[in-house]
Amino acid sequence: MKTLTHCLVAATIVLGLSSPFAGKAFAANPGFDPVLPATASYTSPTPSIAHPVEREQPGRRKWKKAWIASWIAFAAVSALDAHSSQGRREANPLLRNSDGRFSNGKASLLKGALGGGFFAFQWWTAKKNPEVNHYRAFTLTNTAVTAGLGAVAIRNYGLPSVQTTPAAATPLPDYLRPVE
Repeated sequence: MKTLTHCLVAATIVLGLSSPFAGKAFAANPGFDPVLPATASYTSPTPSIAHPVEREQPGRRKWKKAWIASWIAFAAVSALDAHSSQGRREANPLLRNSDGRFSNGKASLLKGALGGGFFAFQWWTAKKNPEVNHYRAFTLTNTAVTAGLGAVAIRNYGLPSVQTTPAAATPLPDYLRPVE
């Protein structure tokens, strides 16, 4: 019985691959498929409508290059923002140590996760809907976020850093002073 089932499955696969509809969108009635015109031939080796990716929109390449450049700028300004916060008090509780100063490890992890998630969402959206040019909106959004981070970095460089006093300058308590 197993052998008969395997033979039937194999025959179905072979017949399905060798049919005139193999690799093509199948619709029993062309009237149900609103994308294809009624005169479309289902056995034609080339479809009558180009694939959405092949329909290049004007300016799409230009905006995609600008989108990539906006991510490079975002990464650079994010690193500059982290550098500008080193050694200073941090207002964001997610980015500070227990002593209230900027934590490089926490900040790198959080900024990397948020930036990576934001990038992954944009990339996924652009790949999911290739017929829509999302790159312009994404580029403008990334540029605005990058400008905001740049403003924060400029502000941070203007703030005084936390000065730690050297251990030798602090007086020792009485119980640690040498007895004379």
